[in-house]
Amino acid sequence: MLEPDGQVYLELFAFSRPSTWFYRAGSPVTVAAQKLVTRRYLAAARKLAEGPAR
Repeated sequence: MLEPDGQVYLELFAFSRPSTWFYRAGSPVTVAAQKLVTRRYLAAARKLAEGPAR
């Protein structure tokens, strides 16, 4: 969201649920992978929000 003062806010919601016992068994791995991807996504969003490199 772009605020009148020029600030940008990002709201991100993610939901996941294992579809089968096989994926539930691998839950610790998938949770770790999701956290890693989320951190990378947020880092990229921050870098984009900073604007061009000086």
